[in-house]
Amino acid sequence: MKWRSAPVPGPLITPRTRLRAAWADAAARLTKTKEACLLDEPSPTRFDEEEWEWDC
Repeated sequence: MKWRSAPVPGPLITPRTRLRAAWADAAARLTKTKEACLLDEPSPTRFDEEEWEWDC
């Protein structure tokens, strides 16, 4: 998006490509592989064990 709220001296710098443009495709491909798994098992914290309450 190229816009300015007020005139500013100097050039307007914008990215050459849309940021994160291919992230959705990469995520879709990743879910089809085993690489989408967590590297480590989840480890509950004190907050999880003592303070967290589900509102179901």
